[in-house]
Amino acid sequence: MAFANIQQKLLLVFCGGNIPLALTSIIANALVLHTVWKTPFLRSPPILLLCGLALSDLTDGAFVQPLSIARVLIMIYVPSFKINRLFFDFYNIVAYTLCGVSFATIAIISLDRLVAILKPFFFF
Repeated sequence: MAFANIQQKLLLVFCGGNIPLALTSIIANALVLHTVWKTPFLRSPPILLLCGLALSDLTDGAFVQPLSIARVLIMIYVPSFKINRLFFDFYNIVAYTLCGVSFATIAIISLDRLVAILKPFFFF
């Protein structure tokens, strides 16, 4: 019984810590996108790749992190196994899709930087 109580408290601390991280992610990535939108000379291909990363991270902060908080709260406070399982499956689909887009964008940026280092005067 004491272990379950400690586990619930740790999960609630996780939720409390995740809220400011989600807000920071949303605000910082929105600022990056706004800055590039308002500054035309920043619109080069590498910067646009970074904007794609900022957009995917913005969606992570706006959707995945709040869904993670909701998943933990539903797990703690909703006794129905069916509701827990349904929400857990929904969360997994959204989280893996949006986080996968972020990882794919990072891979594309890494490939772009590799090409820029290996072939500095190669033009497509």
